[in-house]
Amino acid sequence: MGTYADDIAFVKKTLAGDREAFDQLVRIHSQRVFQIIYRFFKDKLMVEDIAQEVFLKAYTSLNTYSQEAAFGSWLASITVRTCYGQLKKEKQLRDNPKSSFSYEDAALLDNFCFDHYAPGYSSPEKTVMLRDFMDKVMHRLSPKEAMVLLLTEVEGKTVREVAQLMGLSRINVKVSNFRARKHALQIIRTLSQQGYVKKRNGYE
Repeated sequence: MGTYADDIAFVKKTLAGDREAFDQLVRIHSQRVFQIIYRFFKDKLMVEDIAQEVFLKAYTSLNTYSQEAAFGSWLASITVRTCYGQLKKEKQLRDNPKSSFSYEDAALLDNFCFDHYAPGYSSPEKTVMLRDFMDKVMHRLSPKEAMVLLLTEVEGKTVREVAQLMGLSRINVKVSNFRARKHALQIIRTLSQQGYVKKRNGYE
């Protein structure tokens, strides 16, 4: 990974017409871009297409980049917003869930995600389970709800960071996060009534 000084130097060279300098920026930051995209999409070809779109947007809007901020943060924001746009294009995915919920999923939601969430609760094992859970629930939420919930609960981003990444106000992020949690709980209740979730203490 390059330094801030490296990034600024390559940005200046790119703006001066050096195409190879932008290739260096792609090389330095491509891994992080792909990591972000894979949070939302699993299809390799789609991920590659979105990554290309991200770097094209970055190249064509490079003159808007404020060199006071880290280039990586600016690029991450473009990546998140591009993923958000793609999620909105694929709303039908929410109506075609890839997998059903299990008792473990419901317990994870109850114990770790919403009702009893507290800083410092996470462990590597719980994080893996939480990400698997989010893959399942994301397609049943609206794109905005899924994006905010994943960034806050799985990525561990602060409200300020999510607001910057998505181009929203902090109040908007807080409200969206609250609504996303409420909607997720409603989804669990609906799925339990449909027989997807086996309950304890009254669940069969």
